[in-house]
Amino acid sequence: MTLQMPAERKYGWELKPVSSSYFSLETKSNDQLNVVLNHALVRGCTSKMMLWWFQNFGNLQVRLVDVEGYEEEKVPAYFLWHPSDHIGAHYRGRLATDGTLQMGGSILVQEALQYKTHQFAHTVNQTMTVPYLAHDGMTLNKRLPIVGNVVFGRVHFKDVVENSQVIGVHYHYEFIAGPSSGNLFTPIIRRRLQQMFSDDLFSVWHQHNVEEVGTFENFLPALYAQRHDLDNLHYEKSMNPGLSSPTTQTGFSKELFESRVSGYKSARDGYEYQDGLAPTFI
Repeated sequence: MTLQMPAERKYGWELKPVSSSYFSLETKSNDQLNVVLNHALVRGCTSKMMLWWFQNFGNLQVRLVDVEGYEEEKVPAYFLWHPSDHIGAHYRGRLATDGTLQMGGSILVQEALQYKTHQFAHTVNQTMTVPYLAHDGMTLNKRLPIVGNVVFGRVHFKDVVENSQVIGVHYHYEFIAGPSSGNLFTPIIRRRLQQMFSDDLFSVWHQHNVEEVGTFENFLPALYAQRHDLDNLHYEKSMNPGLSSPTTQTGFSKELFESRVSGYKSARDGYEYQDGLAPTFI
């Protein structure tokens, strides 16, 4: 299937820069790639909003009231999650009775990372299973018969409370690429993954993911407030909360970031250290 990029959505948002995060990419002696990405505070959002989003976004359509080129047009809610890189997302497999995503379901993700600069040089068109989805985060993984896990991503989120009020979400991401088991097929899988997951790709992915997570501040509270009338979801520019520039933000917890990077470096196997099906540690 040839991917086609829809026109850019000009929401007027200021996207977060990579400097607003802490990021590490390490290659272990077994050629396994371990990524740790600690995001800036996702301001104005809550963990309830995050869980609702991941359970529903693949099914949602949103009317863009005053977005240039999309006036009064209904589009996938996925278009709100990034203004230029997202193409489509669809739920598959074992879903809840109401069609929402649950543990054991899958997501087909279609996007072109940093499309405005790289066009289709770094595309994602993959179906990933969701072994864990709860109030504290989710996982995305890819398994192969005999080999086991070859890709596993774990998102953690937790409310940040100040003066008895939730002011935002601590959003922390860890990603592993490469098999851990030693068998006849492991070297072949490793070589294939090394070709796919280059340092250049991860640099582009880092920027994309920082921008993607950062956009939650701009649209998620407004959509969540309409969650009881999903057939009439809409977004207009006046719903943007008008937060201060994100350029002064940094990753939320340098201490956690450094601890997790150190843990991956000393661990025999990244999957064992990540323990991605356990409740959050943040």
